[in-house]
Parts: sequence; C-alpha cells; structure tokens
Amino acid sequence: MQKNVNILQTPNEQLTKNETMINESILNCLNKDNSIFQMLCKCIAFSRMIYEIDDWHHAQYQCCFGYFYINWKGEKYALQAESHAENSMKLISLYLNSTSQQMNQQNSDDHANLLILCIVLLNYYTLAKSKIILKKTKDAFSSIRQAEKALNKVEQLIDSIEKSKNSLENIDNYEDNSKQFDRYLENYYQQWNHCTLIRLDKKFYPNLQNLKVCIYCLYGKIAFECEKYVVSFDQYMQALKFIEKTYGPESKEMISVYHALAHIEYQSSEDDMEKSIDYFKKAYEISNKM
Repeated sequence: MQKNVNILQTPNEQLTKNETMINESILNCLNKDNSIFQMLCKCIAFSRMIYEIDDWHHAQYQCCFGYFYINWKGEKYALQAESHAENSMKLISLYLNSTSQQMNQQNSDDHANLLILCIVLLNYYTLAKSKIILKKTKDAFSSIRQAEKALNKVEQLIDSIEKSKNSLENIDNYEDNSKQFDRYLENYYQQWNHCTLIRLDKKFYPNLQNLKVCIYCLYGKIAFECEKYVVSFDQYMQALKFIEKTYGPESKEMISVYHALAHIEYQSSEDDMEKSIDYFKKAYEISNKM
C-alpha cells in the first residue's frame, strides 16, 4: 500500500501563504487577532530564512507587527508597538546603508523608493501613536512631524508616478486614467517579492486617505498635550477640511474633530467660550442627523 506523503512547502511558499492569509483576514480580525499575530510571527521567521540581514523585508515585517499591535491589539500593547517600529527603523537604516542610499537624499522621482517610504511612514505613525500613550510627549511630537513629512513624500511620489504614466499614455478620460494607474501600480509591485503587506492596493496597509486623517488628528492631539494650541488647532482644521472634501460636510468623521476644536478653544481662550460652544453645537447637529 502506497503511503500518503506530505510534501512540506518551502519557506518562500509559506511566507507567501501567510501574507495572503493576513490580507484576507485583516478586515475581519476582531475574532482572529491571535491567528494574525501568529502569522506575522511566521512572516518574520520565514523572512529570516530567505533574506540577508540587511534586506528591507525584515524592516517591513517589523513595521507591520508594530502597526498591528497599536491598531488592532490596542493601547495596552503600546510598548510592543514602539519596540517593533523602532527596530524596523534600525533595519531600514541598515538596508539603506548597505545599498549606499540615505533617507534624506531620496529622490522623490525614484519609483523604487515607494515601498521604503511606505514603511517609514507607517513606522513614524506607529511611533507617534505609541509614544503619546506611553507619555513620551516630546518623542511623540517628533515622530508625528516625521510621519507628516513621510506622508507628503509618499503622496508626491504617487502623484509623480501617475503624471508620468498619464503623459506616456496620453489618457484624457479620468476613469481610464485611474484604471491605468491601478494597472501600473500592480505592475510596479510585481517587481518585488513578498511586499503584499505594504502594498497600497491591498488590505493590510491603511488607506492613504484614512491614514492622512489619522495623522492630522494625532498631530493635533499630541500638539494639544504639548500645549501647542495653535499647532493643534491648525492640524484639526486640516483634518476637518480634508474630511469635508473627502466624505462630505456632515460626515460622522467630523464629530470627533469638532469636539477636539471645542476643547482647544476652551483651553486657549477661557474668557471667550462662544467658539468652543459653537463647535460643540456643530458636533451635536451632525450626530443628531445620523
């Protein structure tokens, strides 16, 4: 009688499988966070079998681990999130040094930098979010400033990719334009093995529009903690304008921003409560219509 032989998958195949499963599970991970945690652990383990110590993939998985901790596991895991994000930044530096690149010399027109910039962006956001929870206010403020800079670089790079593609294809129709860019992004990612978790067109990496709002609001919160009320107000106003433009003038996302603006007005001008009350009223009006 012939035996059934289980042929083990290679580390490369196992890594691909775990990345795919994470992306498929992440949007419904409330009851699956332990399994996703285990799969991320496996990603780190398999990447160490496949890639050299100075390869960028190691930074990617540490980055994803940190973001998963702070975004899905919650505030009590802030220390772990901070540790993974800091480790990821060290690995990014190791990779850049090994390839004779410097982060502050990156060319925004170099499309190969998109993956690295996305890792850096998510790391700084994770660091800012975890450090403010850990009461490391000055460090949090520094991290959120870096996150904003990284976000701007990512947006500029995507814009340059889109413009260069449009000029080559000479496309006038916006819908076709968008489809062409999606295809180009797909082709770009095909150049790289095991970049699924950091892809902008997949599910694990946060939607850039949502992340932008989160960065504005977190920046505002951290600045408020630092008693930089003008900076805090400006950041929340940017969030408000972006939310209104993206989601509409009476979207639910505006409620928390109006509450934050009301608290800023209360703290910065206690003698004049009218503006603070006005923001609370706007928040109430929106919530009342829902």
